[in-house]
Amino acid sequence: MDVVVVTGAGTAGTAGTEPDADLAAAAGAGDERASDELYRRHHAAVLGYARGLVRDQYLAEDLASEAFTRTLAALRQGRGPREACRPYLYTVVRNAAVDWARTDRRTVVTDQVAEWADGPPEELPDVDEMDALVRAFRSLPERWQTVLWHTVIEDEPVQRVAEILGMEAGAVAQLSFRAREGLRQAYLAASCEGHPDCAEYTAQLAASVRRPGRRRSRALRRHLESCERCRRTAEEMADLNGRLRRALPIGAVLLAAPTAPFGGLAPAASFPAWAVPAGVAAAAAAGVLAVLFATGGGGDDPPGTPR
Repeated sequence: MDVVVVTGAGTAGTAGTEPDADLAAAAGAGDERASDELYRRHHAAVLGYARGLVRDQYLAEDLASEAFTRTLAALRQGRGPREACRPYLYTVVRNAAVDWARTDRRTVVTDQVAEWADGPPEELPDVDEMDALVRAFRSLPERWQTVLWHTVIEDEPVQRVAEILGMEAGAVAQLSFRAREGLRQAYLAASCEGHPDCAEYTAQLAASVRRPGRRRSRALRRHLESCERCRRTAEEMADLNGRLRRALPIGAVLLAAPTAPFGGLAPAASFPAWAVPAGVAAAAAAGVLAVLFATGGGGDDPPGTPR
C-alpha cells in the first residue's frame, strides 16, 4: 500500500528552528505546519527503525505512517510526547508492529515482533528491576534524557540536535555536558542504593571519572580497596556512553510502553496527508473514517514521561 507523503513545500514560518516541545504542543492544538515539521525531522529515523520490524520497504512505510498518525492522535487528546518525540515515536512503531502481529497481518512482521506479541505483558521488565544505569537515565529530567538520547544513543551531530531542541549548538554541548554529569551522579546513587557506606563517596567517584588524571583522596582509595561494588562501578563509569547504548537499545527498554485503544478520534480529514495511507485517503474523501487500525494503541505516554 502506497503512502501519501507531504513534502513540506507549503510550510510557513520558522518551524525549522522551533524545538520539538513547541512543535508537539502546536500539533496537539491542530497546527498542521507543526505536524509536518515533526514528520520531516523524525521520519527518516522512524522509517529506519520500522524497516527492522517488517519484511519489506512498503510495509515499513505503512508502519511509520501509522506511528505518526497514532502520535498525532495522542497529542490532540492531550497526551503523547512533551519533548522526547523520537523515543516516543519508536515506542509507537513497536506497539503498532505488535498489534499487527496479533491480527491477520502477523505474516508481515519479523519473528522478533511475533515473539513480543506472543509474550504476556507481565514479561516486560519493570524499570525498578533493570540495570542501575537504566534507572539512572530514567530518573533524569526529560530534557536531559532527550539530549542524551540524541547525542549518545543515536550519536547525532550537535547541529542536528540543536534543531530538535531549538537551541544554539554551543548550548546543546553545554546541556549534554550537564546531562552526562547528572547521569554519572544518578548512576552512582542507583548503584549505591541500600549501601550508605558507599553513598558518601559518590561525588568523589564522579569527579575522578570526569578528571581521570586527578589523584583520588586517601579515603576514597581505601574505600575502593575494600569495596568490590564501588570498584566495579568506577570501572563501568569509564565507558558510561557505551554502556548506555547497550542498556537502552532502540526497541527495548524505552519501548516497553503499554498499548491502549484510543477513544473519540478525529476524522481522517483532520489529519495531515502524511498520516493517512493512500487507500485510506481515498476513502476519507467520501466521508469520515477512523485513521487508526482496528487494534489502535501506542498512544500512552512511554514510562517515565513527565506530565
